[in-house]
Amino acid sequence: MSSLNKIDSPIRNQAESEFLLKLGERVKRMRTDAGLSRRKLADTSGLSERFIAQLEHGEANISVLRLCNLGKALDAPVEAFLPPMFSKTPARTADEGPSRVA
Repeated sequence: MSSLNKIDSPIRNQAESEFLLKLGERVKRMRTDAGLSRRKLADTSGLSERFIAQLEHGEANISVLRLCNLGKALDAPVEAFLPPMFSKTPARTADEGPSRVA
């Protein structure tokens, strides 16, 4: 009998749930700031409208590649979506442009 590791577990801890909620809030804010409906963002990102809704409500976990697609559609760097609690550098918004590392 094998035990489930944390990655396989469907149960999220509080920090993970909070992270997904904050990420979803950022996606929604960036989408609305860009004047896009979920449908339009779905069309330009290749993601489904339902997935975007789930993401915005903190109910979906997004892959890095899908996050890249969202970034392209919203003209934002991937790190703009990440809440500061998991980012080593301060999160930047789409209007601040990409971060520079020396």
